Amino acid sequence: MPGEEFYPGDPVAGTMRLNFSHASPDDADRGLRTLAGLIEHAAP
Repeated sequence: MPGEEFYPGDPVAGTMRLNFSHASPDDADRGLRTLAGLIEHAAP
């Protein structure tokens, strides 16, 4: 989900909002590991 909508003032472009309120601890862990892998793969 784009993060700009959640800034109280001027938004910062290129951000993302992560929501863990409905995820189980196992789902959150799996999601963060997946995200970390994607970020590592995309890093220069």
